[in-house]
Amino acid sequence: MYCATPSRSLPSGPALQVQTECDHEPEDRQLTGTYVADELRKPAEKNYTIISIHEVWEYDVVQYDPTTKTGGLFSGYINNFLKIKQECSGWPSWCVTQDDRDRYIQGYYDREGVKLEPAKIAKNPGFRFGQKENASQTQIISQPADLFKLVMNPAIVVDNVTILNDEGVLASWECVEEDISPLKTVNVALAAYTIAMARLELYKHLEQLGERVLYYDTDSVIFVSSENDWEPPVGDFLGDLTDEMVDYGAGSQITEFVSAGPKNDAYKFWCGGAGKFDTVCKVKGVTLHYENSGKVNFETIKSIVLEDPHRHIDLIDNRIVRNQRYDVLTKHGAKRCTLQYTKRRRLDER
Repeated sequence: MYCATPSRSLPSGPALQVQTECDHEPEDRQLTGTYVADELRKPAEKNYTIISIHEVWEYDVVQYDPTTKTGGLFSGYINNFLKIKQECSGWPSWCVTQDDRDRYIQGYYDREGVKLEPAKIAKNPGFRFGQKENASQTQIISQPADLFKLVMNPAIVVDNVTILNDEGVLASWECVEEDISPLKTVNVALAAYTIAMARLELYKHLEQLGERVLYYDTDSVIFVSSENDWEPPVGDFLGDLTDEMVDYGAGSQITEFVSAGPKNDAYKFWCGGAGKFDTVCKVKGVTLHYENSGKVNFETIKSIVLEDPHRHIDLIDNRIVRNQRYDVLTKHGAKRCTLQYTKRRRLDER
């Protein structure tokens, strides 16, 4: 199904070139990467072949018991932050009366063992196991000896020295790769396992939805809904999917959806709360204020995808930035919006 050769051989940018049947030999299609064992079991079920294993990291495994609410490596951590996240998500749409709210709080406690506080439940428009450990450090130096010591340190690479005034300079530096001190909060194995479990949970739904899927991301899926077809269940508990359209009122539903690439999509929907059709457009890296929304919107993205895949829209924005001296400036920024299909083929409607 997938082929590694195009991703290795083609330059970066819109991959409109790769829109033909793959003619590479099996050995050219092979992917090499780092995977959690649970992730490898799924492709094996789908008749993919594991050619070779180069290295294995093995750990003892523990599992949370939902009946006794004990065990598990992160049960305390999950319960603590799950409480905060759930309270910041606001009340579910079905919680209309006080009895509904009481039932929701009790049900959540019975299911998850987490007691939510009603006074703290309100919509709020993190820690990471995997993050960059060698972040750039900044230091204000007033003594020449301190600057000399920093520059001569073999474990440090000085990126920039900016003169602030007659009494000090601002030095930016990073550790050399061999001398990075690992953060206590970082564990690549746990980070890999966490995202692997999320991908498998998402794939479980994609597998059942099949060709009805229009778009998916790490924790979301947009699909064609028909009256007699199976749909992923939604709920209020840990691991459950939620219906993102309920915020627009009862009966809200997407009627048209179009995507020009990852995190570049738009849709038209019936807004139950307002009783009219409306549109939503989201493009990564673009602030869709009034002027930009006139150029990049549902209709323009739809036109690019269906009519002119080589068309692009150039936007010029004024952005507030901070320079190395911590001065706040207004800077012109350019962004080009175009079709970005780098991982899939585009096929005509069948």
